[in-house]
Amino acid sequence: MADQLYGLTAQQVMRLKGLLAAWENGELRAALGQRRQPPYPPHAIEFGKADATISGVTAAGSTPYSGTISVFSFTTLGNTTDTGMNLTAWNFSTVQITTEQWVQLERHGRTGQWIIGNSWDHCRKPFIRIKYTTAVTTGTSSYSAAVMEQWGPGISHTATTITTYNLVASTGFVFSGTTGKMGIAVWDSSTNYRHIQGECT
Repeated sequence: MADQLYGLTAQQVMRLKGLLAAWENGELRAALGQRRQPPYPPHAIEFGKADATISGVTAAGSTPYSGTISVFSFTTLGNTTDTGMNLTAWNFSTVQITTEQWVQLERHGRTGQWIIGNSWDHCRKPFIRIKYTTAVTTGTSSYSAAVMEQWGPGISHTATTITTYNLVASTGFVFSGTTGKMGIAVWDSSTNYRHIQGECT
C-alpha cells in the first residue's frame, strides 16, 4: 500500500518521485526552458557583400531566391574586413540584390536559415535624372531611359538604363519628347520608375 497513491501503480509512483526530484534540483525547469526556445539564436545578425546577383521575388507569396554572402567584420571606426566566411542567404524582397552590394543578414530562429533584411527595399535613392533613349509620345505608356544622375538618401541604383512609366493624363499620357530629352523619374518600388517631370517640347 505504501507504494500506491490514489490508484497509481508502484512504477508510476516512482516516476512521479523522480520528476519531483528533478524539479527540485532545477533539472526539469532547465529542460522545459530549452524546449521552449528556438533551436537557433533568434536575433543573430551578420552583414556582408553579395558574391553575385540575387533576384528579388516576382510577386507576393512567391518563392524567394538565395545566394552567397561574404561575411565581413568591422571595428568601432567602421573599418571592414572580409572574414573568409560565406553564408547562403534568402532574398524575400522584391528588390534584386546586386553583386558586391552590402546587405544585413538576420538568422531565422526556427530553421537557422539566413534572411536578407527587408530594410533594403526602402533605402535606394528616390530621384533620378533620365535621358530618353527613344522617342516618347503621349500615347507611350513606358519607355527606355538612361540614368544620368541620382539624388536623395539611400544606396544608388546600379542599372544604367531603366524602363520608365509615363504619367497618366486625363487622355493618354503626360510626357513626350525626342531621343535625348531629359526628365526626372521617381523610384516607386522594385524596378518601377515613374516619370514625374520632363523638358518642354
